[in-house]
Amino acid sequence: MIDLEPDLYLRGLPDFILKFQHATQHLNTLTSEIGPFIEGDLHPAGGGEFDIEDDWTVIKWGEVAPIPVRWPLVLGDFLHNARSCLDHLVYALVIANQGNAGKLTQFPIYATEKEWTPDIEERDPTAKPNPIEGVSSEAFQAIREMQPFRERTPKTRERDGLMHLLRMSNADKHRLLHTGAVHTGRIERLEFKPTGYVRILKRRTPNPGGRVERGAEIARVRLQWLREPDREIGVHFKQAAQVAFSEPGKPWIATVADLYKIINRVLEVGAHLERFLEPEELWFRGLRLHLGADPLGLPMRPIATATEAT
Repeated sequence: MIDLEPDLYLRGLPDFILKFQHATQHLNTLTSEIGPFIEGDLHPAGGGEFDIEDDWTVIKWGEVAPIPVRWPLVLGDFLHNARSCLDHLVYALVIANQGNAGKLTQFPIYATEKEWTPDIEERDPTAKPNPIEGVSSEAFQAIREMQPFRERTPKTRERDGLMHLLRMSNADKHRLLHTGAVHTGRIERLEFKPTGYVRILKRRTPNPGGRVERGAEIARVRLQWLREPDREIGVHFKQAAQVAFSEPGKPWIATVADLYKIINRVLEVGAHLERFLEPEELWFRGLRLHLGADPLGLPMRPIATATEAT
């Protein structure tokens, strides 16, 4: 959780700082609810399901609690405020340089220099105004230095927090709400209890990253029964998990760690650009000192549950 107290929402703070603080509040709301949901509410309501396939016992998820409906809305509020924080900051930079801020003034985000150059550096003067027209030459260069295309490889550019912010905020504003789901990590423990009735001879588990939903495979095991069961036997497992969000029907996902990457990049950009305000301020740099250079994200949480079998 990101702690911005005691100066949260004080009168007189710049718009872009209020936007940043409000974004962190929405992120805090998500992270404070996700942990308890995974550790408690996610447990199967009706137990697991079992199938026998070629001598393998396939353990599957039964009914599971759905992601709360409000989470995609909270996520959208986080994205909107994080994105508009950067736009408000550019607006302030134009005013500080005694320029004319317009309706199209905003912080540009580009994955490739091939797109940046014609749109920003060589923009047709008869076309719509440049989104950073009016900032000082020093601020212009600083904005360029913060672009995702400055990363060395296409993979690191796509994983840049600003690219996540651009994609996700555009989708939320103009298309559809993001969907949320719990995605699995490594299974830390899988055993049958009480002991002494069955032995696991072989175990296979799906690759991490699968969705937790009814019918999804938890594991498949080849069993040896040591004696006839005279009581109910249950399979107990503990598995790492995290919540991830995606556009409906799209393959890429954003975990909570990616959301922290977004807010950290906004903080980094703000600290880099506020030097060009008049008078020069220490809003973002002060927050970096308060929060640390890299605020911690929410780690994968454990799913610990017992599924009844006989």
